[in-house]
Amino acid sequence: MKICSTCGARFDGDVAFCPHDGTSLQEDRSGQTLHGLVALDRLLFIDALGARYEGTLRGGGQRVRVTVLSEHARLDTARADAVRSTQALLGDALPEAIATVHGWGLDMQPGFIIEELPKGPTLHEWTQDQGPLTWRQALGLGCGILRAAEWLDAQGVTHRALHPRAIVIRDL
Repeated sequence: MKICSTCGARFDGDVAFCPHDGTSLQEDRSGQTLHGLVALDRLLFIDALGARYEGTLRGGGQRVRVTVLSEHARLDTARADAVRSTQALLGDALPEAIATVHGWGLDMQPGFIIEELPKGPTLHEWTQDQGPLTWRQALGLGCGILRAAEWLDAQGVTHRALHPRAIVIRDL
């Protein structure tokens, strides 16, 4: 099954582009095991970076979120080196507001990133279920996001993937 990241339409067969909007389709790998490391249990969403899944680490059973990079987002060697140096720079002592990365395979096909499963709904899920945030909720959430971005910046890291499905709401 292939899915359009723009309109969410699903297609079987050899279709490569969405007939509705021309977007390049991505494969739904739910039910598969990725490189023998993680079972991809459920597709969460697809965006320009790739497909995000809820999964289970093989061996330990830990629940994780997995990004399977799209063909168009495959990281080159320089970016893979940058990710390695960023993880070495940050280490394992991350603030609670920043997800821990458990591993990656940026030089594998398909490339992937495994991170801790969010402990709460994403901003997208929240607004779909609860409706828009109040101005006080938005202000509090925005301040938390900026504190996390400020901490990363102080460590020499720039976050480039902030969007409603990457922002997790733990309490409002």
